[in-house]
Amino acid sequence: MNPQEQIDRIKANVAETYSVLEAAGATMPDARNSDNLPATAASLPAPAAYITESGMLGVYNYRKWSDGTKECWYRGTATRAISAASSISGIVVSTAAIYGSYPTGLFSEPPACQLELQGITSGSTEYNGWLYTVASGTAARTPQKQVARIGTAISSATVAFSIYAIGK
Repeated sequence: MNPQEQIDRIKANVAETYSVLEAAGATMPDARNSDNLPATAASLPAPAAYITESGMLGVYNYRKWSDGTKECWYRGTATRAISAASSISGIVVSTAAIYGSYPTGLFSEPPACQLELQGITSGSTEYNGWLYTVASGTAARTPQKQVARIGTAISSATVAFSIYAIGK
């Protein structure tokens, strides 16, 4: 590549960089040359919030954000009996609730929590069902939910579920 081709390539890269910075909201200088790129990049507005920490705490994945928001999530299974002794109009319910503890100290107040049923199986048979809340959550623990289904009892069901919580 001859010197003029290198100069043209650099000018094109500088022009493209300025286009990206302008689209991102940077304050644009009158002279758009490579000397002004660092100051132009520094003028970019700060994001509303950004991730300051992330990783695994126990079984949970988690993220902490610059605005103080924290979130965690988990997918797991639990074995529960879904008992005919607890039957009401053909609806049978689990004998024990599904719930868990959040990572220690993650939340300082009860977060918004979504605990969802992913499936119910026993052996190779899949069953329908739903979760319903029997106790509210706290800053340390998810809400407690029972498994319910229409039909016959299941002495040992594998209940797949997911948890997502977000708060301060």
